[in-house]
Amino acid sequence: MKKAVDPGIRGLLACFAQGRNRTADTGIFSPLLYQLSYLGEGSRWYEIPVLPSSASSEDRPGARSSRGGALAGRALAGRVLPSGLGRLLGLWVGLWGGLWASTATAAPAAPAAAEEAPRPSARLGFGGEIRASGSVHQSAASFALSGDYAWRRAALAVGVELNPYFGVGPGDALPGALHVFAAGEHRVPIGRLTLRQRIGVGPAILLADTLGQARGSVGIFLEGVPLGLEIQTKVQRLAVVLEAFSLALSAPSLRASEAGDPPLFRYQYRASVGVRF
Repeated sequence: MKKAVDPGIRGLLACFAQGRNRTADTGIFSPLLYQLSYLGEGSRWYEIPVLPSSASSEDRPGARSSRGGALAGRALAGRVLPSGLGRLLGLWVGLWGGLWASTATAAPAAPAAAEEAPRPSARLGFGGEIRASGSVHQSAASFALSGDYAWRRAALAVGVELNPYFGVGPGDALPGALHVFAAGEHRVPIGRLTLRQRIGVGPAILLADTLGQARGSVGIFLEGVPLGLEIQTKVQRLAVVLEAFSLALSAPSLRASEAGDPPLFRYQYRASVGVRF
């Protein structure tokens, strides 16, 4: 007969011979012939304790199953093997089962990775830019200061640029022209890099008498940048600006002078470097 089982205990391991069939031959119809006629050692039930679900963290499912396995292993070893050897094997199984159970608890969660500092991105909103350029055709230099408002894909700017002329005459270096410009940018952000195209336009004011044209003459300034590169630094609002090629026209005088001197046009193929903030 099966023993009454305590509510806190589940799982039974039965080992007995009584009532089992001797043969699977269906030609034998008499139960007295094909059922085992000996009792063996009778019914023997081994109780396997299982802790309730409200057990502490030390008795999690992995630990409970391992302890139950250790008890079952000890019971089976004591049942199958001779008494002395069975007890030794049962103790060995129980020892290793207990050690395994003690390590079966969930591993402590890995410490949360430190939140990665947000990468600096291109400055948006109001800001400014300082830029210096050199021209390799009709030699000149330029120094520009501008303020802008930037969106993610575009920017609008206004600024001033000083554009001294070189080589106008033998060994000459003249103040050149002052440019007041408005510019528009198309921007393509790619991580810490931003590709940009810019076009600017505004008046050009001649700062000194040059090639027969009088100081104070007012003409036009144009600049186009087909491709520029903006590299964001680790400082949130600071970027390095590189423009390998731009084409500028400084034309402070659009008409011939009274003395018959031709209009003053300076075509400049520029390379520029700057800082955006």
